[in-house]
Amino acid sequence: EPVNLVNGAVVYEGTDFGFPSPLPLEWTRAWYSDSEYEGWLGHGVHCCYDRTVESFEDEGVTMLRMEDGRAVAFPPIAPGGEFYMRTERMTLRRTEKGYEAYSHDSLLTYRFDMRDGGAWRMTRIENPDGLHIQLRFSNGRFSGLSDPAGRTVHAATDTNGRVTSLSFVTDKGEERLVSYTYDGSGNMTGITDAMDKTTEMSYSGHLMTEKTDRNGDTYYWEYDSKGRCVHTYGNDGMMEGRIEYHPSEGYNLVTDSTGGTTTYRYTPDQLVTAEIDPLGNETRHSYTDFMEPYRTIDPEGGVTGYSYDNDGNLTGVTYPDGSGEMYIYDDKGRLGIHVDREGNKTVRLYDMERPHLVSRFIDRDGGVTEFTYDSHGQPVGVGKGDRRSDLSYDGSLNLVSWHEDGRLLGGWKHDARGRLIERSSPGSRTEFYVYDALDRLRRIDARDGNVIHLGYDSYDSITEARDARRHVRMGYNSVGSMTWREEAGNRVSFRYDGMDRLREVVNEAGAGYVFRRDLAGNISSEKDYGGIERIYHRDGCGRVTRIVRPG
Repeated sequence: EPVNLVNGAVVYEGTDFGFPSPLPLEWTRAWYSDSEYEGWLGHGVHCCYDRTVESFEDEGVTMLRMEDGRAVAFPPIAPGGEFYMRTERMTLRRTEKGYEAYSHDSLLTYRFDMRDGGAWRMTRIENPDGLHIQLRFSNGRFSGLSDPAGRTVHAATDTNGRVTSLSFVTDKGEERLVSYTYDGSGNMTGITDAMDKTTEMSYSGHLMTEKTDRNGDTYYWEYDSKGRCVHTYGNDGMMEGRIEYHPSEGYNLVTDSTGGTTTYRYTPDQLVTAEIDPLGNETRHSYTDFMEPYRTIDPEGGVTGYSYDNDGNLTGVTYPDGSGEMYIYDDKGRLGIHVDREGNKTVRLYDMERPHLVSRFIDRDGGVTEFTYDSHGQPVGVGKGDRRSDLSYDGSLNLVSWHEDGRLLGGWKHDARGRLIERSSPGSRTEFYVYDALDRLRRIDARDGNVIHLGYDSYDSITEARDARRHVRMGYNSVGSMTWREEAGNRVSFRYDGMDRLREVVNEAGAGYVFRRDLAGNISSEKDYGGIERIYHRDGCGRVTRIVRPG
């Protein structure tokens, strides 16, 4: 799992299920080794829907818990007042019923209007078209949520209010989506998916020391006395790393499994100001007062610069070759004009009644594309010149038909989870799709009569593809990179170094195509199946400057 290379915090995150719509429901979680938070998913685990606003008047702050679990300090806000936090591009408002947080990037409004002790708990997420995700509670405890398509998820909790399982509610009953187990200290110890495959975690105190995933691959973490990760590795030797911390001097040393050591320099605010790779090439970074990227200087001295308006909207980018991009916004913060590096201009015009929707787009050649929308903000008409496309949707917000100039070109049907199960077009046979409990495509009944079967590991990597003519099998390493592919008895193998970088391809005849890399991970030479070698010379940015070929 990722490790914060500045403060040494381990992060384990994942999405356990989701449903598609213009406002998708995605149940995501993140465990942080340096977090003391105890919420719906146990100690240190933050769920994207487990959010609160809490006012600490004595300290003069109002804390908003963000989607990723961070607690961000706003100033006290009087009833009817609001405050814009540029670093988060978020406005927090005080309402009659509690608080609202508005994201200027996603255009979503998060409502916090249920009292939970001294905090206000989030109950609703809404987009500008009124589509919303509604959270439900029973006796103050989380009991489920529903999405804009009307799908409902039921949550079961233990006596401590921790979620133990989540199920999709159907006409025939409930379909389990995921379940969780905890130890006596409140640590999440197990995540079991809808196929009854479990990820298991072990801890020392509240620090995760071992995790075995659904494929049976195990990763380990070791910490120092301050709870910082100093060593991590997998059971197959993949992704091993060690970190030396020098906070008083403002730098850390990170050594990977191939022996390369990278230096990271940083500020007291944990902003990385320099990266020095194992070859000594340095990339430098500087920031605005709002922690936005301001300038990056690459190892060859090339400068990339960024500019912003007073609201934090990106207004320009300049590149090392002297070219640049420009972004112009209106008084509502909407992007109106973009000029690319070649000087091409595109223009966006917005709907008068629903000002978040683009009604016309003028491309670089002056062509105008017009858009119309339904009441949910979904496009129903797209026109350019004398051509027009019309789209329609079902009651669950799924696309069901496409007409062009009055002629039907395509039709689609979806199941209760929003998964595509049929695709049709005039003059062709209907194509059918079948999924498993993890929403993975398992079978395709194709238009030509062919039937395709797909097999998977315990995640989303395809391990088998079979139809009437071919049968292909694949294998993967612990980080999901393909290690072999076999068809008709012929196998091709792929070998990697400890950082999951390809180092050799072995063909069906057993011959190898070999890649050698420098300590920074760049390919320094390659030798093909016939033994012919090419050597690459690179500049400090890793760009090839010279190729040495045989002869």
